[in-house]
Amino acid sequence: MKYNARVEHVFANNVEEVWQAITTPRIIKEWCLQTNFKLKKEYPFYLRDTSRKKELVIQCRVIDFEENKSLTYMWGLGSHESTRVNFKISKEKKGTKLEVEHSGFAGIHGFFASKNFSGVWKKMIKDQLPKAMEKFFQKA
Repeated sequence: MKYNARVEHVFANNVEEVWQAITTPRIIKEWCLQTNFKLKKEYPFYLRDTSRKKELVIQCRVIDFEENKSLTYMWGLGSHESTRVNFKISKEKKGTKLEVEHSGFAGIHGFFASKNFSGVWKKMIKDQLPKAMEKFFQKA
């Protein structure tokens, strides 16, 4: 059986700002992890966590994207089980909705991993990402 972690949030920001926030390395570093991300299909990139005693580097690869609408990448390449992260952006009356689904967790370990990632993604998308966007997209 496969398990998923999923979160969605509506931002006051416009679609273009939300898109930039999930595709610009200096902004990604503010709400997620340090990265060498490039918006290019099949581009291999890393997410690096240096906040721990032992540095954690997650190898990823861009699968597909549609500008200002969706981004999909593989997470954890080279590990025993890679998973898929999908971002979907849509215009709402009150702003821009961002849906994030991290999928492909298998078995009992996958069940617990999906629960853990649900909390992590929720904190990043609902707390850290709005703060990063406020910093980079200050309104006049």
